[in-house]
Amino acid sequence: MDTSEQLILDILNQKKRSAFDSDSLALTDSRSESFLSVCAHHGIMPLVYHKLQDTGSLDLFSDSTRKQLRSAYMTCAARNVRIYRILAEILEKCRTGNIPVIVLKGAHLAECVYRNIALRPMVDLDLLIRPADLDPVGSLLSQLGFQSNKHYTHHRKPTRPVTYLHAEHGGICELHLTIESADSGFRIDLDAIWSRAARETIAGAETLVLSPEDLLVHLSLHFAYHHRLHSGLKSLSDISESIRHYGTDIDWNQLHRRATEWNIGKPVFLTLHLARDLIGAEVPEGILRDLQPIDFNPSIASDARDQVFDRGWTGQPVSDGLMDLCRRMRFPRKIARGFRRVFPDRGTLADLYRVPGDTARIYPFYLVRLKDLAIRYGPFIWRLIRRDPEVRERFDREKKLREWMDAA
Repeated sequence: MDTSEQLILDILNQKKRSAFDSDSLALTDSRSESFLSVCAHHGIMPLVYHKLQDTGSLDLFSDSTRKQLRSAYMTCAARNVRIYRILAEILEKCRTGNIPVIVLKGAHLAECVYRNIALRPMVDLDLLIRPADLDPVGSLLSQLGFQSNKHYTHHRKPTRPVTYLHAEHGGICELHLTIESADSGFRIDLDAIWSRAARETIAGAETLVLSPEDLLVHLSLHFAYHHRLHSGLKSLSDISESIRHYGTDIDWNQLHRRATEWNIGKPVFLTLHLARDLIGAEVPEGILRDLQPIDFNPSIASDARDQVFDRGWTGQPVSDGLMDLCRRMRFPRKIARGFRRVFPDRGTLADLYRVPGDTARIYPFYLVRLKDLAIRYGPFIWRLIRRDPEVRERFDREKKLREWMDAA
């Protein structure tokens, strides 16, 4: 961990925010560039700007650094205003149609947890709906100008979120039927999630959000399992700010029980451990002690910290397909699984490229996918084959963490 990364952790840390002085924040031009680069990679420039302003430390930075932080803050604010305007229209349509919706992730966090929509960058809107409401909500989105890759049918509901893209302003809305993919192996009780959902006002409309315990569980799954820790400090800040916001309303015994029953103890533990260890999230010692797996050790903790800060080749997890090829299994099975990863079914391809999956237009995108995979992973695979020490270290670390996470 370099000095810029440590400075960012200190800024985010709830317990160290008042300890800054001119010496600790004195950045050379090269350090300023590194500092801003790390902030941008983790998606926390607006949050860092706010925290420095809140503690009166912003003036200790150079004019150039302050301007870039403020620009990121203002850009995030403007973008999120547009996103919430779209969300207000969607929620009003759903209210009129008497369709319950749970607002997930960024749109919930920015307004209800951070209490400032400029602090939490968003790319799209994520909404949890019941499977029976997929077609009705899709129709409502179509009325608002959204288009979807219509690859599912009444007999074959999607296993991935259904993406809707607005033809004019490019807004993206994803409809989720669950909080994690069906093939994850987790025993998530969706009916219980709906029964515990809490009422909130978001974008001026009354809607539903996850209960505090379910929110922390979902954020942990998204960070540790779905993104394999690569979503970095933005995800850990979501955890820390959620704990700060909900405080004593969080029933930690219920969270522990849920993590155990749903078989998600490891991702929840690792996320809470990192949030407390890195940015001082107020996670009770008791919940960490109760959740800690018997095979957790300092090596796993060190690898997880390195994974959070490793920008690697793409800033994203190594693909599941590449991991499959490195698992111990018969060669024909490896080939079959690799083929399915490279050439997925039309529905999955439609999701990836946001094109209709029920027309002949989908087929040229198999060639596009081949090209994209070659560009994205070709250099990595080539250096992996040549046993490049740096790439091999990164790959082995992620493989080790996945195997630990996936082990019962």
